[in-house]
Amino acid sequence: QAQLLRRELNLLRNIQHDNIVRLLGLYMDNGDIYHVTEFCGEPLRTKIEQGQYSMDHAKKWTRELLRALQHLHSMIIHRNMHTGNMCIDANNKLILLGFGKARIMESRKSMTAITGTHPYMPIELMVEWKGAYDKK
Repeated sequence: QAQLLRRELNLLRNIQHDNIVRLLGLYMDNGDIYHVTEFCGEPLRTKIEQGQYSMDHAKKWTRELLRALQHLHSMIIHRNMHTGNMCIDANNKLILLGFGKARIMESRKSMTAITGTHPYMPIELMVEWKGAYDKK
């Protein structure tokens, strides 16, 4: 758990995008590291479960998510995309968070670890697949 938090903190320090959670600060208490982020609003999962959205909202949030991913994929693979790692703020803007499983891209290097949240993982990672993957 501590290792995932440290990885997330290191990644968030270097990311600046309107649709990606902002790291505001860090503090330690009794050896535990805490990170302080902007308030992100309500989880997208909750909005979907309660039917609190329209088709126009869904289109807008999809565009915002794609812009965030385009920005990330120049340097980072998120590896845990699901509605619990996305929030909708007070201005109805999608914010991507949950970078604990993310990895920094190394040029020409593929990844082989299978990670993520099962219902949201790409099918090729859920079946008996032994290949490598990259940002595509």
